[in-house]
Amino acid sequence: MNRRTPFTHFDADALRVSEVISRGASKGRVQAKDMPRASHGIIVNPSLMPLHSLELRCRALLPVLRPTDAFSRFTAAELYGLALPRKRALGVRDPLPIDIVTELPARALRRAGVASHSVRAQTVEVHRLAGLPVTSPADTWCMLAGRVSHERLVALGDAVLTGLRIDRGGGQRSPPLATLAELYAACAQHERSVGSVARAAALPLLRWPVDSPAESALRLRIREAGLPDPQVNCPIEVEGRTLHADLGYPTFRVAIEYEGRYHFTGGEEQARFDVERHELMIAAGWRVLRATARDLRSPESFLRRLSEALR
Repeated sequence: MNRRTPFTHFDADALRVSEVISRGASKGRVQAKDMPRASHGIIVNPSLMPLHSLELRCRALLPVLRPTDAFSRFTAAELYGLALPRKRALGVRDPLPIDIVTELPARALRRAGVASHSVRAQTVEVHRLAGLPVTSPADTWCMLAGRVSHERLVALGDAVLTGLRIDRGGGQRSPPLATLAELYAACAQHERSVGSVARAAALPLLRWPVDSPAESALRLRIREAGLPDPQVNCPIEVEGRTLHADLGYPTFRVAIEYEGRYHFTGGEEQARFDVERHELMIAAGWRVLRATARDLRSPESFLRRLSEALR
């Protein structure tokens, strides 16, 4: 086969070098520039290049995955759409290595660009996500314990129990990724692994529905200050319909709204929506406290206002 002749026998996202050779390519041909390597011994279908997404990077590793392997930890969380800490905060290079778990007694997969680890047999449940073997959302949450902060672990658990927001304005969510019972069952399976203390501390604090990590963080700030736990997605009856504050205290008729960045960048329509919403809550006899990212960094002023409102 001439080096310049396109290789047209790809019927997968990636193939082992030996498979490409068995389909007619010479040993010299597989060294050509149009035979991109995803990892040692793996040639990627050129139509997928560059591997600009995590999903494509995972697909490129499928030829070397064994039945005992699955994508896990940070990789699984990102594939499920869960919000993760910034890469810089993790102290790792860009892109992040691909997390792959292997069930014992098989040996962990050793390969450049892969962060491998092992678990006891029958510890994790594996789901198929767009054709990829991925640890279940409950197992993924358990395996992130001890690797992210307490605050982030609670926020990830809230997101797992809530489901992901489909459209910010309409209030539509995907189904929950897991139930609380499934999280407890997974924690029992992982009780002897890294993060058991972190899981035990975070599990009782999980709530749903919660729409953002910032709302979870604000709830923890309130709790850490010794104030009563607020109700998430607090219902407020206004003019024959029900609005839901991010957090609230029905007994005290105090509502808390977290104003994320989109509230300030959403333009006139978003601003008008927010104003009308808050005016309706106030007209229904509720006091509305608004919090921003600054209140998460320096919560003293907000907590003082909240304490006064509850008194």
